Amino acid sequence: MKTFVEDLLHRVQGSVQKYRMFVPGEKVLVACSGGADSVALFHLLRELALPLGVRLALVHFDHALRLGSAEDFKFVRSLAKTHRAPFYGGRRKQSQRALERGLSPEERARKLRYEFLERVARRTHTKKIALGHHSDDQAETVLMRLIQGTGLRGLQGIRPVVKMNGVTFIRPLIELSRAEIRRFLKCRAIPHQEDITNRSRRFLRNRIRSHLLPLLERKFNPRIRESLCRIAETSVQESAGLDEWIAREARSFVTA
Repeated sequence: MKTFVEDLLHRVQGSVQKYRMFVPGEKVLVACSGGADSVALFHLLRELALPLGVRLALVHFDHALRLGSAEDFKFVRSLAKTHRAPFYGGRRKQSQRALERGLSPEERARKLRYEFLERVARRTHTKKIALGHHSDDQAETVLMRLIQGTGLRGLQGIRPVVKMNGVTFIRPLIELSRAEIRRFLKCRAIPHQEDITNRSRRFLRNRIRSHLLPLLERKFNPRIRESLCRIAETSVQESAGLDEWIAREARSFVTA
């Protein structure tokens, strides 16, 4: 009988194979904030590095938006040193603020973070960047987009594999829950950082996480998270099928 951790590792490996996330022998940058999800991602991939045939490096971007962010930087750098993994760190510069007008604070932070990750990937000749999104993130994203109004592509939520600007972003934990990730860290006695902004009610995602989803679970559907994740997966499949049909019909129109 498999232990909890063995089962978790098996499921992560299954997700990697299902979505063809890795090519044996390649280097993978693990984007790590120091929080529970990305720290768990690094440790799970580290335990799977040999069977998957991948080499890992840690990358961290300090947004310098809150007290304690410098400690997160030091924590991830120390994590890399402990496990002898290459580390690439960056900090937000004051001069970058002027380039971010017209965006919300979350959008600005996301934009700068992804730009930094892409720069590191190009500089290190790395094609894959692993992110720590999980199934609860997926459910929250789909629900948030439904609330805001979206179409088929928006309902895809957080895609397990997506290419942007020559870099492939992968999410090996997309089929694990937040609770399972926390339990893994506890089982392995793995420390991590806590970001207090994750509890701030001023962010829509946090309100969905702390209030709306629990309400839907209690009053409407105890498996609402699974349902929302299923919507995302179905939307990806339907969108891919639609794209194939359009491409096929376009070719027949041209040849005709």
